[in-house]
Amino acid sequence: MQIRFIILFLLFSVSGYSQNPEVEATVSATSVTVGEVFTYQITANQDCEISIPEFGDLEIVSGPSQGVSEGTSIVNGVSKSYKYYSFTYKLRAPKKGTYTIPPVSMKCKLKKVNSGTTITIKTIDGGTTTQQESKSNFSFKISADKNSVYVGEPFVLTFRFYSTKKPSQIEAITQGTASGLWRKDLNPNRTSFNMTQENVKGVRYYVLELSTEVCIPVRAGKITIEPYASSLIHSIDIFNNEREEGKSNSLTIDVKKLPGEAPADFNGLVGNFDLSFQVDKTSLIQGQSLELSLKISGVGNFNAFDEPKLSLPNGFTISEQDPLDETTISERGLDGSITYTYILSANDPGDFDIAPFSFSYFNLAEKQYKQLTTEKFSLHVEKGDENHGAIYKGQKPVEIENTDIQFIHQEEGVYFSLNEFIFGSLPYMTLLIGPPILLLLVLFLRRKRTVFQKKTKQRIPKN
Repeated sequence: MQIRFIILFLLFSVSGYSQNPEVEATVSATSVTVGEVFTYQITANQDCEISIPEFGDLEIVSGPSQGVSEGTSIVNGVSKSYKYYSFTYKLRAPKKGTYTIPPVSMKCKLKKVNSGTTITIKTIDGGTTTQQESKSNFSFKISADKNSVYVGEPFVLTFRFYSTKKPSQIEAITQGTASGLWRKDLNPNRTSFNMTQENVKGVRYYVLELSTEVCIPVRAGKITIEPYASSLIHSIDIFNNEREEGKSNSLTIDVKKLPGEAPADFNGLVGNFDLSFQVDKTSLIQGQSLELSLKISGVGNFNAFDEPKLSLPNGFTISEQDPLDETTISERGLDGSITYTYILSANDPGDFDIAPFSFSYFNLAEKQYKQLTTEKFSLHVEKGDENHGAIYKGQKPVEIENTDIQFIHQEEGVYFSLNEFIFGSLPYMTLLIGPPILLLLVLFLRRKRTVFQKKTKQRIPKN
């Protein structure tokens, strides 16, 4: 009894974790010509009983042909297996008119689901097909996650390609122009593109995400993003390809001014930020230096922030180092921190108060301005002496006497001539080419001597 209970519990547990049954119906086109054959396909994620809908006056050319597809998809690093069951029909409309195909239903055990979509097919005469209708199997589209934003508020712009045919290659992507926007590609060096499938009014499309940008408006008003363009290739068979190219829609973003009156120390930051500061010493000797750093962290439009200007009392010299930019591009804008470092040199002894540094930003979540400020701090500078690097002012320049080393050559107009150098002279050329000529002469004489000896031996008679 206990074993039976455990088995039933495991069965119910497995069924509870299994995916919910889903079914959908799609067509290859919703606008066809009279007599044109189109595809109607039913896809389910479970092998259950499917009720085929009535096609009315539409003629069944062939079908149903059944198929099973399975594989593995990886989303956000998580691997997931899938399996789909399909039923495919070839249909055609015998005459001009409008035809409707009701939703398809599926029964899995005790649960019944349906596609919930009624598909409408519009049939036109073959001679009246427009160019736009003939290209309805693919399109390009740009869209934004927000259509109304404040100045400085980031939004994401996405360029997508829709096609009833699976693309195999991307040829080119051209970005549309837009004035008044700061833009950065979220994936500037991408080598792979995310492709999904969508059911759009009963038609299944392959959806390819071509580019994703974060945009930050720098002015108020209507900002129009001009159409993007692209061209892609899909394979017809092993030997033939077909190009699909075109432009997207344009897009207008309503950019609003920030509400209320901006504080005097507001310089354009919009988002959510923090401010921290650090100083390495508060007591030093005249002539010494200290390091002061300001770190601004958070998320928003760091690109609008001006470099901080410190208010220092007399008696200090300031030098600035290059800011340490540790921000990254994200869908929320620029995320991270920027650190500004300053070297303060004490020229005069005394006690000094360093005024706080402050700035205001507009908080998007709370829709109000907020101010961030550092703490006031004091510096004590002791008088320096010769042993502590004191700074001496008003020193006279050191005069250089004529007997210094830089005046060794005191005679003017004295130059070296080419003849004073051995390079290029007759002795140099003789030493350069003499040995090879002498070697050739020795070889020649030895050869002559050898020939002469051979001839002499031939003339001596043998006894």
